[in-house]
Amino acid sequence: MSGPMLRHQADVSAPVPMPVDRVDDSSVSNTSSAETVVWYYVTSSAWAAAVGQAAGTICTAKLTYSGVLNSMGTAVGSYNDTSLSFAAATRAAQKVSIPEDVFSRMVFMSPTDQKATVTLYLTTAGDYAIDHRRGQIWLNSKATVANDSATYQYATPLSGGSTGDKVDVIKFGGVAVLLDDAAFGIGTSPVLPAGFLADETGTDSVSEGDVGAARITLDRKQINSSEYLDDAAFTPAGSSSYVTVLGAIADETGADSVDEGDAGALRMTLTRFLKVSLGDLISGEDQTNNLIQTAEKPLAVSTYAPDQDTSAAAEASSVTKASAGVLYSFSATNSSGSNRYLQFFNSTTVPADATVPVLSFLVASGGSIHESFPMGRYFSTGIAWCWSSTAATKTVGSTDGIADVRYK
Repeated sequence: MSGPMLRHQADVSAPVPMPVDRVDDSSVSNTSSAETVVWYYVTSSAWAAAVGQAAGTICTAKLTYSGVLNSMGTAVGSYNDTSLSFAAATRAAQKVSIPEDVFSRMVFMSPTDQKATVTLYLTTAGDYAIDHRRGQIWLNSKATVANDSATYQYATPLSGGSTGDKVDVIKFGGVAVLLDDAAFGIGTSPVLPAGFLADETGTDSVSEGDVGAARITLDRKQINSSEYLDDAAFTPAGSSSYVTVLGAIADETGADSVDEGDAGALRMTLTRFLKVSLGDLISGEDQTNNLIQTAEKPLAVSTYAPDQDTSAAAEASSVTKASAGVLYSFSATNSSGSNRYLQFFNSTTVPADATVPVLSFLVASGGSIHESFPMGRYFSTGIAWCWSSTAATKTVGSTDGIADVRYK
């Protein structure tokens, strides 16, 4: 047998082509809403963007999906029954019929020959025809060409499909995929198990706006952004340093106990104050009256003890601290032959006679005194003291005694 190879169904039977649609796989009808239709026209034997071309220009556009369905979404559409509609009839006004065998032959034509072929059918400005099987539209523009918007139905398989990225997965278990910020239905919305990247060291960074795989440890624990290894350095305000907002359980009565080694949730009052108990660390905690009894722990370091201003010999006065400070206690001995008053002044220097003291204590001749201030006595300017022969004002004597003043 000689002659050209049959290239399409029309060569077998132009009036009634042999049906070749697949019926061994399920499919679902979907809608492409307000899809942008970009028009092209032939110039210099090639396709070019047609926007701005005059009315009467022969144009074509390829839809995103081939196999445009009929109005019921049951089969590939036709001139008599189509699901495709334009948002406005500004350029495409009246639909015309072009036989399938013509569309089939045009697949093997050049752009110039395709234009010449459809021009025989699109005789009036506003005429358009739809190649439903291939998802292509032909147009004799009614007005100056501008891109359009069309809505139509197309089919996608529910199972199977070929390799590559041509299958648009829109359902899981027969249920539509949820859109962003859509409500999740308990027991109705499908879920899929998620996989994570095992990565404990050398994490590969992603750029702003990129999608990245979540990470897990080698024993499959998910790594969250706020988690750090024990005894690992934390970088304040670092690009990878995040903190987690902590929550506590409102619990003012009947707190549940935990066993040794268990983890437990923090507790708070109904007004959101965190409940902190020293427990057995320091005895004497009084939760009823919100008091804690403390015990002194002497240490052989100056950090936890007041500073001292101690007389090396009998003296008349001294500047204990030439700046603001706190007087905690003092001890003094009057070595003169008369009664004396130990006086304290809020001053950085020993003031002139007749100055009224802040504190004045009587010390008999040859006697001693010790006073302490449990909460401390604050001096806003400085701490100075002297021996005085008068109680209400300063009258400084000579080297009337010694003193040991403790302050901060």
